[in-house]
Amino acid sequence: MFKNISDRIRASGKENEIMKYVRGINFPISKQNLISALKNNNAPSEVISTLDKLPEMTYNSPQDLVNALKGKP
Repeated sequence: MFKNISDRIRASGKENEIMKYVRGINFPISKQNLISALKNNNAPSEVISTLDKLPEMTYNSPQDLVNALKGKP
């Protein structure tokens, strides 16, 4: 059993799945604008649901998003 969403993402390879839909998105971006942009990029609902569980913050780069997905500060 996974302790948190980050463990589940790493175990399932979702990080790579999510990053395919980040291409073409301009950073920095707020969480809500990121989710909107991913919806516009036709990201599946599972990807949107995963990102919806991330902290409310401004993501300055794709690396910030990756770090949040991995549960790193």
